[in-house]
Amino acid sequence: MAEADAQTPKAEKKNLRVSSILEAKDLDPDEYEEITTRKKMGKTTTDENNQWEKHFWKRFFVVKQLDEKVLKNFMYGTNPLNNFLSLIDIRNFDGDDNLKTAKHEEKVKLITKMLYDLGFDSPLDSRALDPWSFYTNFVCNVLEDPAFRNYRRLNELFDMRKDKRINEKMSLTQITNWTNQILEPFSLKITGKEETYKLELLNDIVELIRRKNARGKSYHDAGNLLSQPLKREDPFQDDAAGAAVAAGAGAAAAAAAAAGPDKKRRRVATQLDTSLLDIGVNMDEDEPSPQVRPKRVSSKFIPDYDW
Repeated sequence: MAEADAQTPKAEKKNLRVSSILEAKDLDPDEYEEITTRKKMGKTTTDENNQWEKHFWKRFFVVKQLDEKVLKNFMYGTNPLNNFLSLIDIRNFDGDDNLKTAKHEEKVKLITKMLYDLGFDSPLDSRALDPWSFYTNFVCNVLEDPAFRNYRRLNELFDMRKDKRINEKMSLTQITNWTNQILEPFSLKITGKEETYKLELLNDIVELIRRKNARGKSYHDAGNLLSQPLKREDPFQDDAAGAAVAAGAGAAAAAAAAAGPDKKRRRVATQLDTSLLDIGVNMDEDEPSPQVRPKRVSSKFIPDYDW
């Protein structure tokens, strides 16, 4: 009890800024612009700054009422919307050509690889994996992928403990916790409910994208994962230009098809220690067929990272 009481002030302090914004007075557009002008000159009070932020975030989320659970995930140096859109198409990340951008691109590549290795084609893949398939994909694909062998680099990129290592002895719960530490800043998590493992979207991220689409905002989406409304045709583009664009797209698709599928996924030859699986899986029954699929042409789901 004493330990819990000692942690309470820390939890309250963490959400103090969010609470101040939610409780701030609502501004009309003219008031917002007036405070914006003074804010640039450093002539605003704390209350005015909170009012300004409340109006800013309501515009950003395209809502009349802010959601505290969603807002706090955007307040502390991260932007889950930009992160998620980077997984959809890396062109959505508009960063400077510096170390921070290179680090972000490296994260996106690793997460895209990890999702596919675990059995998901994209961040919006709704398939459900049984526990055996999820565990097998982790052991046979993630652990065997050279991209995940440099644990020091992984820990540095995703702010994990310096000595954190993944291995075949991890339980399903440990595997899920590890993957979610990587995925949650990108508005994703893996849930294991009712003997199925699925991707779950966080921060109402797709609904936010839909609201921004309705305001005329659109995003890069090479795989058409978001099913965004089609843009109106450019009235200044003539038929010849349109044909050239179509021809270019057709040539790219043909090149991707000619490349052929990647090497199939591997299964470990040794017998796995199934005692480490979570309770609820009857290992005396016939082994289910793991949903381990051969890799397809990667260009459909993994955008070109060569800027």
